[in-house]
Amino acid sequence: MTETESRHVLEFRGRYVDRWERREDRVWRIAYRGVVLDGSRTHEISGPDRGRPPAFGLDPDEFIQGKRTREDAAYVRLPEIPL
Repeated sequence: MTETESRHVLEFRGRYVDRWERREDRVWRIAYRGVVLDGSRTHEISGPDRGRPPAFGLDPDEFIQGKRTREDAAYVRLPEIPL
């Protein structure tokens, strides 16, 4: 990369939605974990940080999409969330 080139980094905003269950040993554990993507955007990096590699190579289509309605994963009985 030359001094005039820039890099782009994809930023994800999301959360976990978990379904817990009490196991036979009476310990609570996560039975299902969904990753909800609430948004993403691409940033151009310039200046001294432009040479750093992106932290993750994630695909937004691999996540449950967050919604601002009662159809959001937080309101759905897990694991009925469509992947």
